[in-house]
Amino acid sequence: MAQNFYKFGDEGFNDEITPPTPKTTRDASGTTLEYSLQDFSVADFLKELVAEFLDDTLQESIADEAQFRQALETYFRTKTYLGCVRRLLLKEPQLKPIDVELNIHFDFAGIDDHKKIDIPGCAFLASTDYHGKSVSHTFPGKYLDVLELHSNLKEAYQADTVFRHFEEVISTPPDPTIRKILIQKFDKEAAKRLLYGLKRDRATNKAILDESVGTARKHKRALELLNGIYLVMSQRPYMGKWFHIGPRQILSVNGLPTNIALGTPRGALAYLNNIHLVLDIDTKLGFGKRNIPPRTKGIIDSFYADVWSMLRRVCPSVVGIREGKDPTDLLVWNKEKEYENYNDRDNIFRDRPLFFKTMPREEQEVVALLFELVGRKTLKGYFPFRVGGNRAAYDALFFIGSDTDLAMPKKFSYRELKTVEFKYRLSEIISDFENQEKWLDDIDLVICWENDCSEDTSEYNIHSLEREGIPALPGAQLRIQKATQSCQVLVLKDFIDSLELGVA
Repeated sequence: MAQNFYKFGDEGFNDEITPPTPKTTRDASGTTLEYSLQDFSVADFLKELVAEFLDDTLQESIADEAQFRQALETYFRTKTYLGCVRRLLLKEPQLKPIDVELNIHFDFAGIDDHKKIDIPGCAFLASTDYHGKSVSHTFPGKYLDVLELHSNLKEAYQADTVFRHFEEVISTPPDPTIRKILIQKFDKEAAKRLLYGLKRDRATNKAILDESVGTARKHKRALELLNGIYLVMSQRPYMGKWFHIGPRQILSVNGLPTNIALGTPRGALAYLNNIHLVLDIDTKLGFGKRNIPPRTKGIIDSFYADVWSMLRRVCPSVVGIREGKDPTDLLVWNKEKEYENYNDRDNIFRDRPLFFKTMPREEQEVVALLFELVGRKTLKGYFPFRVGGNRAAYDALFFIGSDTDLAMPKKFSYRELKTVEFKYRLSEIISDFENQEKWLDDIDLVICWENDCSEDTSEYNIHSLEREGIPALPGAQLRIQKATQSCQVLVLKDFIDSLELGVA
């Protein structure tokens, strides 16, 4: 076997759980770690290890010695120096994984001491059958390979489809009823494709990757530091039950897994519960192996934020669009609070002749207000064809005439129908554009409650229609523009402020 390059003793372990220093022996075949339960710190370490394993696997207890060995192997192959990520990513094929032999010795002086073992979730270890004996386990010193674990499962427990590349999921979205898993090892070139945008092929209507030169240039330094990425994406219960891993998004440094979490990205965060991701970089670990230079961390977090923009598009096709909600996460109307909002002096709706009596605070209230204005003929020229639907990419389809039209023309072309998107704040549609969740060239009109953007927001310019001399749809005040693409914007707060509605 290759020379062992892992370090123990004074170098410590780089994880939140800190194992006691083992008695270590090394030879040409690998490394042996010896832990004695006479050392009270070993029992404390095992308590934390077991608790973390149960949390990751969504289990209440470890039933037997076989599962205990699984817990030990999972910990040492994912959360200590023994789980070489470089070897998993095939960065150095010549680097053979060392053999690791782990021995836990139940070598108490007497049986009464043995009976005092208290490791929650692992009660069977207190049995006197283990007194004077050891639990031994051997495993390879490379990061846990889910593809290998999956191939060793019984066919009944295997996923119906195993994806080896995220682009397969994008180009051909799988049947939502089957069990799926995505397992991919990225080198630098493959990782660059996670920075691409998405666009639709007009001929096939399929999503395809669209290279973004600017994004790659923005992350030039991060790509120089990157050794590779290991990604496992599936439903969390499936990952936990069969592969014993939980949702983690962490850094490893030249193959050494750390407890350094990647920065929390923006949007669709529920899907992080279905992703196990290790991003390996070339840098130096700081004191105690628990940090890296702050500037480097910022560079990598920025890179990961843009990588997440792609992964969040892939994840729903793999794990399902809808996830369960805890009923305690759902709000119950607070009648007293809503009455206070109604009486608030800043509530411009209270004394106006509108059925809607408080200012909108979320998107569906923007929709309700728009339809009241249309129904009252306060806003003329709007004739809805379709509104909403869970499977619709955009919120509504309208025929929109002029601000004097009280009826639709008898003859018109389907090309005259307008795609409408509702938002509470204007910045929300800009975020959707930047994250490739919506496309500017598909939308004719955005209807929002308030404009919280400056005139120039990133690559999307927001200007007054009046300033640009462009004919406005009824009530619309603004235009969002990127190159030759554009849509108009109706800000309802500004529209209502411009009306002379009088008092109710």
